Amino acid sequence: MHLTARLVQYTSWVEPRLAYTSRTDVSQHLKNSKVDLSDVTDKVWKPNIAFTELNRQFDLVQDMYVYPNGTIEYYKETMITLTCDMNYHDIPSDHHHCFTTAYIQNDFKDTAILKWVQKFSADNINSYLTWDVSLSYDKPVDVRWRSERLLSSGILMRFDFSRSPDFFTKVFIVPSIIFVVLAYISFWISQAHAPARVIFAITNILNAISLLVSTKDSVPQVPMKIWLQNFLLWNLIFTIVPIIEFAILNAAEVSYNFRKKEIKELYDELIALASKSSQPELPEQVLNDSRKLISR
Repeated sequence: MHLTARLVQYTSWVEPRLAYTSRTDVSQHLKNSKVDLSDVTDKVWKPNIAFTELNRQFDLVQDMYVYPNGTIEYYKETMITLTCDMNYHDIPSDHHHCFTTAYIQNDFKDTAILKWVQKFSADNINSYLTWDVSLSYDKPVDVRWRSERLLSSGILMRFDFSRSPDFFTKVFIVPSIIFVVLAYISFWISQAHAPARVIFAITNILNAISLLVSTKDSVPQVPMKIWLQNFLLWNLIFTIVPIIEFAILNAAEVSYNFRKKEIKELYDELIALASKSSQPELPEQVLNDSRKLISR
């Protein structure tokens, strides 16, 4: 999976060759202010910061300033896309971590060392729609690049981002629970109103299926099991149970009424025989034997 982030990169270093504090050919006004080098950044040495796990990168804005003592401040706004290993099992309350190492690509650690500076907000946490994203420093690392002996200086950074479940709760979870409750309300509908009961149950089943299928637009299509889809699937099963129960009870009632009708007809025939028989106790004996057979 990929994470795309918009970074504001701040880099500061000292370049003694550009210091102008003690130069006599520079006016006092300039010695008390910084000089904008944004138009000539390609002519000034600067650390080329690269990232591991990088899929794509392009720069948006860059500014460079030099101070009288030779200190250079370089600001660059860039878009980077990183390849990350993400686990979507806990959607809609999933948390993810994405690591990348920023390192100096055009120099080695014996001449240039990259250090983390907390320049902007203390927590670096921002909210974007349904996501809370933070960037933090993990530890300094050395990166082997272009040489088997020499190492480049780098820092390991971590992106932490967690999803807010509010959207999924309102759109998927709450409606799914309502469909289950409505499905079991059908138990209070009389069996005499079979069409209404069946239509009510089927409508809830179709709504539950539609809700489950609609997650494909909001949930990544990954091979792992996702909590939200499992939840909706089980709610669909619970929504189907009432109509299965109604079908079983209806079949049992039909069978019961059929047997009751047969017993009634048999009883009427025995009464009719008794009224014509010279042995009145014979039909009663046959009736008792029939009841015993039926009870089995």
